[in-house]
Parts: sequence; structure tokens; C-alpha cells
Amino acid sequence: MSARLRASTLSLWLFVGCVGLMGSTSTALADGQEAESRTAPQSITVFLVRHAEKVRGPDVGRDPMLTEAGRARAQALAHTLAHADIDAIYTTEWRRTIETGARLAQTLDIESKVIRADQRFIDKMRRILLEQKGRRVVVVGHSDTTPALARALGAEEAPDIADNDFDDIYQLVISEQGTHFVHLRYGHPTP
Repeated sequence: MSARLRASTLSLWLFVGCVGLMGSTSTALADGQEAESRTAPQSITVFLVRHAEKVRGPDVGRDPMLTEAGRARAQALAHTLAHADIDAIYTTEWRRTIETGARLAQTLDIESKVIRADQRFIDKMRRILLEQKGRRVVVVGHSDTTPALARALGAEEAPDIADNDFDDIYQLVISEQGTHFVHLRYGHPTP
């Protein structure tokens, strides 16, 4: 495992844990373990990711599937967020987002919800997410919708995502005090 990958994975785990401590309550058990932390009822934790690597080329059509690297990244996403207490997963109707979220949904034994990526996508997702008080939600989108949705949720500093960049996770914790934003990376670094 590369140093960047280890650091990125460690950073994500530390941040997920810290957010869990900041916005949750936990109870000590008799054997010294802690009970599962939950997002505070008044806050919402949102993980925004772009779909994984897709097949490219003149003959793939408008709805390409994931490449082998993309399937490995989808597995890395599932591994990274397996213990983040995810309550819901949203994808667009495009195969690449559905396939990216499918491994996580399977790992967590929950069904992804598909939201059509039309001109109103950002507004629809913003409304849906702001109704998720006390929950942790993943949205698998695209290079344009992921930063746009982060900004619509109050993370003005969310950077654009390059066409060849697939390893970003934008984590937002939304509360009455505002939106706390952290830009993290997961899986194998993209060039």
C-alpha cells in the first residue's frame, strides 16, 4: 500500500471517527467497548463521491459500465464506509453511479435509491438530504454534480473534480451551526 493511500485511508477513518464523536453519543459497555455512535439528531452527515472509473471510447455509448479499476474502486468505497453507520445511498440513473454504490449497498444490506440526474437534480437532492436529520447518507454522482451539490449544501470551498479524478470523498456535516466540509480521498490514487 502506498504512503499516500495509507495516509488517505487513515485520514478518512480518523475524520469519520471524530465526526462520530463530535456529533454523537456513545455508551461505555461492561467489557470496555463503546456502543455504536450515531449522528446527533440535529445534524446530517453526507458523503459525496463521484462514480468510479468508467469504460471510455467511441463505442461505449452514453451509459458505460465500470472498468476493472472502477469495480476495484467501488469495493474500496464499500470497505472505507462499511463502518460509517450509513443509513441511505442515493445514485443517479446512470449505470456507472449505480455500480459504484452497489457494492456499498450490498455490504450494508440496504437498497440504493435512484434519483434522476436532470436539470433539477441538485435542488431535488438538496431537499432530500436536508430532510435526513440524524442520518448518514452517501450520494454517488458525477464530476459536475458532486461539487455542485456540496456547494448547494453550504460547502462553498468544495473543489471541482477533474475528468480523470475518481478518488474524492466530500464529507459534509450539516447542522444549525452551518456546514463543516472535509475533502478526503479513498482507494488507489488517481493520476
